[in-house]
Amino acid sequence: MWPEIEYEEAYPVDEELAAIRSQPLDFGNAAFWLFNELPRAAEHMPCFCEVEETNDDLMGKPIYRIAFSTGGWSGAECITALIESRFDLSHFMQSWKRGGHYVFELPRSKVQKAA
Repeated sequence: MWPEIEYEEAYPVDEELAAIRSQPLDFGNAAFWLFNELPRAAEHMPCFCEVEETNDDLMGKPIYRIAFSTGGWSGAECITALIESRFDLSHFMQSWKRGGHYVFELPRSKVQKAA
């Protein structure tokens, strides 16, 4: 399991982000981390996160779709920069729009196996 991000005054702690960067490549843990950490980020920072359970991927398989918007908040932008820097995390990113709007699709099987 990868560590949770800790927050100080609505900003992620740099050491926690570095700990995630140093983790070995692992798609199962990456999916589980995104599923848990993006909603947690929205609890600690002025950003938005919505998780939807659906069977709406291209193959009709069960997924979690996560909409995450940074709102330009630099703390949330640190998290999206971390995601973009790791292949296993960015693998689940389906789209990005100007203004910091991201959509991730996580296979439910990967999230549940990692739990």
